[in-house]
Amino acid sequence: MGLRLLMNSVQNSIEEPWQRIPSVIALFAAEASCVLLDSSHDHYAAISTFLIQSSKFNMKVIPLFDNFIWSSSVNFKAERSWILRLVYAGLNSDD
Repeated sequence: MGLRLLMNSVQNSIEEPWQRIPSVIALFAAEASCVLLDSSHDHYAAISTFLIQSSKFNMKVIPLFDNFIWSSSVNFKAERSWILRLVYAGLNSDD
């Protein structure tokens, strides 16, 4: 179910034929797909909740950035590290 929500969110976000998806969004989708395959993953609940609450991505905002950067959960270090690696990889692309 999680992967289907992810793919529907990506598909619903595309508004024009042949629209480029920002690299950070594509990287988020790739990383999130791996997380969604393992329900015991630390980020599974946050990503699932995010996908359930929104039917599409805002292509101008990094998904879950605020949630993970300002997190006060027990796993805040892992969440910040995960989102910062995502941002770093997105900035190093040729977008």
